[in-house]
Amino acid sequence: NNHILEKIEAENEDGYVATLAELSAKGMSNPELRRTELMTRIGGFESIARSMGYAGVFYTLTAPGKYHAVDFNSGKLNPKYNGYSPRAVNAYLHEVWQLIRSKWHRRGIRSFGFRFAEPHHDGTPHWHMLLFFPVDAVDTANEIFRQYAFLEDGDEPGAEKYRYKAVPIDWSRGSAAGYVAKYVSKNIDGFKVGDDHEAMDSKKNASEYA
Repeated sequence: NNHILEKIEAENEDGYVATLAELSAKGMSNPELRRTELMTRIGGFESIARSMGYAGVFYTLTAPGKYHAVDFNSGKLNPKYNGYSPRAVNAYLHEVWQLIRSKWHRRGIRSFGFRFAEPHHDGTPHWHMLLFFPVDAVDTANEIFRQYAFLEDGDEPGAEKYRYKAVPIDWSRGSAAGYVAKYVSKNIDGFKVGDDHEAMDSKKNASEYA
Protein backbone atom coordinates (compact mmCIF):
# COMPACT_ATOMS: atom_id res chain seq x y z
CA ASN A 1 0.00 0.00 0.00
CA ASN A 2 2.78 2.43 0.89
CA HIS A 3 4.54 1.71 -2.41
CA ILE A 4 1.37 2.52 -4.37
CA LEU A 5 0.75 5.71 -2.37
CA GLU A 6 4.30 6.87 -3.07
CA LYS A 7 3.79 6.45 -6.83
CA ILE A 8 0.50 8.32 -7.18
CA GLU A 9 0.34 12.10 -7.18
CA ALA A 10 -2.60 14.43 -6.62
CA GLU A 11 -2.87 18.05 -7.73
CA ASN A 12 -5.29 20.66 -6.41
CA GLU A 13 -6.84 23.64 -8.20
CA ASP A 14 -3.89 25.85 -7.19
CA GLY A 15 -1.31 23.58 -8.80
CA TYR A 16 -0.03 22.08 -5.53
CA VAL A 17 1.23 18.55 -6.19
CA ALA A 18 1.93 15.88 -3.58
CA THR A 19 2.08 12.11 -3.48
CA LEU A 20 -0.72 10.28 -1.74
CA ALA A 21 1.89 9.07 0.76
CA GLU A 22 2.72 12.69 1.65
CA LEU A 23 -0.95 13.56 2.02
CA SER A 24 -1.62 10.47 4.09
CA ALA A 25 1.19 11.44 6.47
CA LYS A 26 -0.60 14.70 7.26
CA GLY A 27 -3.72 13.02 8.65
CA MET A 28 -4.75 10.57 11.36
CA SER A 29 -3.45 7.65 9.30
CA ASN A 30 -0.01 8.84 10.42
CA PRO A 31 0.65 6.87 13.65
CA GLU A 32 2.67 9.69 15.21
CA LEU A 33 -0.14 12.20 14.71
CA ARG A 34 -2.75 9.70 15.88
CA ARG A 35 -0.78 8.99 19.07
CA THR A 36 -0.32 12.73 19.74
CA GLU A 37 -4.04 13.36 19.14
CA LEU A 38 -5.07 10.62 21.58
CA MET A 39 -2.66 11.80 24.27
CA THR A 40 -4.04 15.33 23.85
CA ARG A 41 -7.58 14.02 24.35
CA ILE A 42 -6.51 12.09 27.45
CA GLY A 43 -4.90 15.23 28.83
CA GLY A 44 -8.11 17.16 28.17
CA PHE A 45 -10.24 14.54 29.94
CA GLU A 46 -7.86 14.66 32.89
CA SER A 47 -8.09 18.46 33.11
CA ILE A 48 -11.89 18.23 33.16
CA ALA A 49 -11.80 15.51 35.83
CA ARG A 50 -9.47 17.48 38.07
CA SER A 51 -11.51 20.65 37.69
CA MET A 52 -14.58 18.68 38.83
CA GLY A 53 -12.76 17.23 41.82
CA TYR A 54 -13.01 13.69 40.43
CA ALA A 55 -10.74 10.78 41.28
CA GLY A 56 -9.00 8.64 38.68
CA VAL A 57 -8.60 4.86 38.67
CA PHE A 58 -6.47 2.73 36.36
CA TYR A 59 -8.04 -0.73 35.87
CA THR A 60 -6.74 -3.94 34.34
CA LEU A 61 -9.16 -6.72 33.33
CA THR A 62 -7.92 -10.15 32.22
CA ALA A 63 -9.85 -13.21 31.03
CA PRO A 64 -9.89 -16.56 32.94
CA GLY A 65 -7.16 -19.11 32.32
CA LYS A 66 -9.13 -21.20 29.81
CA TYR A 67 -9.08 -18.28 27.37
CA HIS A 68 -5.25 -18.27 27.17
CA ALA A 69 -3.50 -20.55 24.69
CA VAL A 70 -0.05 -20.37 26.27
CA ASP A 71 1.00 -20.22 29.91
CA PHE A 72 2.64 -16.86 30.56
CA ASN A 73 5.27 -18.12 33.03
CA SER A 74 6.35 -21.38 31.38
CA GLY A 75 5.71 -20.56 27.71
CA LYS A 76 4.08 -23.98 27.32
CA LEU A 77 0.65 -24.74 25.88
CA ASN A 78 -2.06 -24.19 28.47
CA PRO A 79 -3.81 -27.54 29.20
CA LYS A 80 -6.97 -25.65 30.25
CA TYR A 81 -7.20 -23.76 26.95
CA ASN A 82 -10.61 -24.21 25.30
CA GLY A 83 -9.73 -22.93 21.84
CA TYR A 84 -11.00 -19.38 22.20
CA SER A 85 -9.79 -16.96 19.53
CA PRO A 86 -8.58 -13.45 20.42
CA ARG A 87 -11.87 -12.15 19.00
CA ALA A 88 -13.83 -14.45 21.34
CA VAL A 89 -11.74 -13.34 24.32
CA ASN A 90 -12.39 -9.70 23.48
CA ALA A 91 -16.11 -10.47 23.27
CA TYR A 92 -15.92 -12.01 26.77
CA LEU A 93 -14.18 -8.91 28.15
CA HIS A 94 -16.79 -6.72 26.48
CA GLU A 95 -19.59 -8.74 28.08
CA VAL A 96 -18.00 -8.33 31.51
CA TRP A 97 -17.63 -4.61 30.87
CA GLN A 98 -21.33 -4.37 29.92
CA LEU A 99 -22.30 -6.01 33.21
CA ILE A 100 -20.09 -3.62 35.15
CA ARG A 101 -21.47 -0.54 33.44
CA SER A 102 -25.05 -1.72 33.85
CA LYS A 103 -24.54 -2.23 37.59
CA TRP A 104 -22.84 1.15 37.87
CA HIS A 105 -25.79 2.72 36.10
CA ARG A 106 -28.28 1.09 38.47
CA ARG A 107 -26.25 2.41 41.41
CA GLY A 108 -26.12 5.91 39.94
CA ILE A 109 -22.38 5.79 39.22
CA ARG A 110 -21.20 7.73 36.18
CA SER A 111 -17.68 7.71 34.80
CA PHE A 112 -15.74 8.82 31.75
CA GLY A 113 -12.34 7.92 30.37
CA PHE A 114 -10.51 5.60 28.02
CA ARG A 115 -10.21 1.87 27.37
CA PHE A 116 -7.25 0.09 25.76
CA ALA A 117 -6.92 -3.49 24.51
CA GLU A 118 -3.46 -5.05 24.76
CA PRO A 119 -2.38 -8.51 23.53
CA HIS A 120 -0.58 -10.94 25.80
CA HIS A 121 2.43 -12.82 24.41
CA ASP A 122 0.10 -15.34 22.71
CA GLY A 123 -2.23 -12.72 21.22
CA THR A 124 -4.91 -13.09 23.90
CA PRO A 125 -6.18 -9.58 24.70
CA HIS A 126 -6.61 -7.99 28.09
CA TRP A 127 -7.95 -4.53 28.83
CA HIS A 128 -6.67 -1.43 30.59
CA MET A 129 -8.95 1.48 31.48
CA LEU A 130 -8.36 4.98 32.77
CA LEU A 131 -11.64 6.14 34.31
CA PHE A 132 -12.69 9.18 36.32
CA PHE A 133 -15.38 9.15 39.04
CA PRO A 134 -16.80 11.33 41.78
CA VAL A 135 -14.60 10.62 44.81
CA ASP A 136 -17.45 9.13 46.87
CA ALA A 137 -18.25 6.61 44.10
CA VAL A 138 -14.82 5.04 43.74
CA ASP A 139 -15.05 2.35 46.44
CA THR A 140 -18.43 1.12 45.21
CA ALA A 141 -17.25 1.21 41.59
CA ASN A 142 -14.22 -0.88 42.51
CA GLU A 143 -16.31 -3.43 44.40
CA ILE A 144 -18.66 -3.87 41.44
CA PHE A 145 -15.80 -4.12 38.96
CA ARG A 146 -14.12 -6.78 41.08
CA GLN A 147 -17.39 -8.71 41.47
CA TYR A 148 -17.84 -9.17 37.73
CA ALA A 149 -14.13 -9.69 37.01
CA PHE A 150 -14.27 -12.80 39.20
CA LEU A 151 -17.74 -13.95 38.16
CA GLU A 152 -16.39 -16.70 35.88
CA ASP A 153 -13.83 -19.14 37.35
CA GLY A 154 -13.03 -16.62 40.06
CA ASP A 155 -11.53 -19.24 42.39
CA GLU A 156 -9.01 -20.67 39.91
CA PRO A 157 -5.27 -20.48 40.74
CA GLY A 158 -3.78 -17.12 39.78
CA ALA A 159 -7.13 -15.33 39.53
CA GLU A 160 -6.47 -13.13 42.54
CA LYS A 161 -3.15 -12.00 41.09
CA TYR A 162 -3.99 -11.53 37.42
CA ARG A 163 -7.74 -11.18 36.85
CA TYR A 164 -8.38 -7.68 38.20
CA LYS A 165 -6.37 -4.68 39.31
CA ALA A 166 -7.44 -1.18 40.33
CA VAL A 167 -4.76 1.47 40.87
CA PRO A 168 -5.88 4.85 42.22
CA ILE A 169 -4.37 7.79 40.34
CA ASP A 170 -2.08 9.77 42.63
CA TRP A 171 -2.29 13.33 41.32
CA SER A 172 0.75 14.30 43.41
CA ARG A 173 2.90 12.00 41.28
CA GLY A 174 2.00 13.74 38.05
CA SER A 175 -0.38 13.37 35.15
CA ALA A 176 -2.85 10.51 34.86
CA ALA A 177 -1.90 10.41 31.18
CA GLY A 178 1.46 9.05 32.31
CA TYR A 179 -0.28 5.89 33.54
CA VAL A 180 -1.52 5.07 30.05
CA ALA A 181 1.10 6.59 27.74
CA LYS A 182 2.80 3.27 27.03
CA TYR A 183 -0.51 1.54 26.31
CA VAL A 184 -1.45 4.27 23.82
CA SER A 185 1.94 3.86 22.16
CA LYS A 186 1.76 0.05 22.12
CA ASN A 187 -1.61 0.27 20.36
CA ILE A 188 -0.39 2.67 17.68
CA ASP A 189 3.34 2.74 16.87
CA GLY A 190 5.36 1.45 19.84
CA PHE A 191 7.02 4.83 20.38
CA LYS A 192 9.58 4.77 23.24
CA VAL A 193 8.33 1.43 24.58
CA GLY A 194 11.26 -0.75 23.45
CA ASP A 195 11.05 -4.48 24.15
CA ASP A 196 7.64 -5.36 25.50
CA HIS A 197 7.61 -8.00 28.25
CA GLU A 198 4.18 -9.13 27.02
CA ALA A 199 5.29 -10.11 23.54
CA MET A 200 7.95 -8.80 21.16
CA ASP A 201 9.54 -5.61 19.95
CA SER A 202 6.90 -2.98 20.65
CA LYS A 203 6.92 -1.45 17.17
CA LYS A 204 6.39 -4.86 15.56
CA ASN A 205 3.74 -5.66 18.15
CA ALA A 206 1.90 -2.41 17.38
CA SER A 207 1.98 -3.03 13.64
CA GLU A 208 0.59 -6.56 14.01
CA TYR A 209 -2.10 -5.99 16.65
CA ALA A 210 -3.10 -2.31 16.43
